[in-house]
Amino acid sequence: MSKRAAALALALTSVVPARAFAQGGVSLEGQRAPLPSAAELAAFEGKTVVAVELAADESLWRAARVNLQALPAGAPFSRTRARALLEEALATGHYASGRVSVVPEGGGVRVVVRVVPRKLIADVRADLHGARVDRDEVLRDADFVAGAEITAESVEERRQHLLRALAARGYPRAVVEVVTRETDELDAVLVVLDVEPGAPALIARRHVYIVGEATASVRNAADDYAVGPGDRIDQSSLTQADAALAGAVQALGYYQAKVTHDVIEHRGAPFLRVRVDTGPLIETFFEGNDHYDASALG
Repeated sequence: MSKRAAALALALTSVVPARAFAQGGVSLEGQRAPLPSAAELAAFEGKTVVAVELAADESLWRAARVNLQALPAGAPFSRTRARALLEEALATGHYASGRVSVVPEGGGVRVVVRVVPRKLIADVRADLHGARVDRDEVLRDADFVAGAEITAESVEERRQHLLRALAARGYPRAVVEVVTRETDELDAVLVVLDVEPGAPALIARRHVYIVGEATASVRNAADDYAVGPGDRIDQSSLTQADAALAGAVQALGYYQAKVTHDVIEHRGAPFLRVRVDTGPLIETFFEGNDHYDASALG
């Protein structure tokens, strides 16, 4: 391994096996990852640390600056002290993850602690522009809630979760813009969401399939299925309608009845298919419960 190209990186954020850098060095991912061999670290162990640098990702927000003490300049480098340096940075609570990089410099080594700022959501302001959804519910689905931890990388992940939550509630064409603003608290940010729901997806046709005994009472219950043509394709409402119909059919004596649904495109329009599996009709009979009046007992 070339000393000039060699680099050591240690990370404490996920648990995956060690992997090699393109330069020929070693990357450790996770506290329980296998340590590199002594031969792999021979180029670094004992070298004088000429400088320690804290490099934070500030693509979205200011990052806290801390003075790390675990591996000071002038000390000999060791793998143990490099881990202690990263643990010290993460223990401040200002950073969500980090990596220590070590590169040769002038007969010694330079140690760079690369960290990802960790912020807490102070508040969420969301304009849904009239979307007929439960605001708090969809924001919880996407983890846009006060007190949640957020990083620059997770902003886009949360935006995608919010888009999926809106699509599941009948808004597949929604557009979401996320803006974060720093607050007076260094580790807190304000999240502002602008949601353009777009045209809702509406059910054009519905058909209820009855598998089992299609008695008049079962058909009447099926006719009362709560979601139909003109309604928004809201999976939460559909699931509730399934449960309500299953309960109605079970009340008729079909105690094993199940109701499921799917939505397909038929002739260019959403078609709701509801399947009712009635199961057997179960009737209860009681024997030996004869009634005796007072005269018979006298």
